Amino acid sequence: MLAVQISIALACAPVAPTAPLIFAEAAVVDHPMITLADVADVSSLPQTIRMRAAALELARFRRPGVLVLPATVVSERLRSQLPALASWLPSGARADVVIRYRAVLAPAPEAGRPTRPCQRVLRAISSGEAVLAGDLEPADCGAEPRAGVFRFDGPAGVLRAVTDIAAEDRVGAVPASALAAVAPGQALYLQTRVGPVTVERAVEVVRAARKGEPVFVRGAEGRVFSVPAPADVR
Repeated sequence: MLAVQISIALACAPVAPTAPLIFAEAAVVDHPMITLADVADVSSLPQTIRMRAAALELARFRRPGVLVLPATVVSERLRSQLPALASWLPSGARADVVIRYRAVLAPAPEAGRPTRPCQRVLRAISSGEAVLAGDLEPADCGAEPRAGVFRFDGPAGVLRAVTDIAAEDRVGAVPASALAAVAPGQALYLQTRVGPVTVERAVEVVRAARKGEPVFVRGAEGRVFSVPAPADVR
């Protein structure tokens, strides 16, 4: 059982939009998943939805290149994921959003050191089990690292082991963007502080979330809600 300590501010009354979001006509990124924060300044959004809005996914690159998204498509994808954002979405004719995903060149390796990045497995992982960000850490390759031991589970949004993996095994490096911080079905403790009172309750993760993303959980009563990205997961 993991514990997540999260402080939640009391919700403020809805704030009327002062101006619509303005999408950039061009953006350059060095990561494959494109979010609203990559193409628009979300600082004008109310704090109650700002974090969730910034992490909304617009598109995902398979390889470096250029993607053109019509502004109408951007608005539709945002509205479908977060209906509360509709009041801040621009209306009328807008330019396309051109996004370029550039490859990041790795630094040159030191003489005599392996050129292939590797990671060390920190715990035993069974076949089919989700692999989280806290399960791997950078390490020297040593012997040839194990390859082909992971697959990406698209519907669940997590990386899974395709075979049993022992603690301390070396594997080929996995991009940080592919590793979730929490996985569906994972049990967490949610601590809510209101003044001097702390209320703790058990919740279950319903959707994978990466570091910095809000976490959607289900309470004992069956209601699904989101909480801010955990500052500390242990």
